[in-house]
Amino acid sequence: MQLDAADEFISLGNIRRSQEIIQQSMSQVRSLLADARRTIDYLRLKSSSDHDIRESLTDEIQCFFQATGINVYPKIQIVSQMSRMLMEHSLYIVSECLTNVAKHAKADKVWVTVTERNNRIEIEVKDNGTGFDTSQLGKQAGHYCWDYMSLYG
Repeated sequence: MQLDAADEFISLGNIRRSQEIIQQSMSQVRSLLADARRTIDYLRLKSSSDHDIRESLTDEIQCFFQATGINVYPKIQIVSQMSRMLMEHSLYIVSECLTNVAKHAKADKVWVTVTERNNRIEIEVKDNGTGFDTSQLGKQAGHYCWDYMSLYG
């Protein structure tokens, strides 16, 4: 309905009002999309309570491949049962890394390694994308460098 109103304002020559309506619509759509993602994540995690981390990561990687066509080469070496919280956070980290690869890397291959060592979970996500200028690290607002992340179980 808002787009219909914006279209009407355009036909009347009121571009400024049309842009306001479109901006409001875009903001609402972003909010709805964020809500939908949170709901999907919640449902995915709720349904994954009977899965182990290997199955959940495999599902996440499969969804990523289907959505992007980017080949993923997983290496998952977990032997212990993870706490639900650690599993949720690990899945979220991998999901965010894959999202960043899809958005920014211009890659066609991704390697996801999740290993358990010395009572730690180590997550590494590499791609064959374009990379970025390392001399700019920490100089741009809103950009952070996480070159290594380790979670304790």
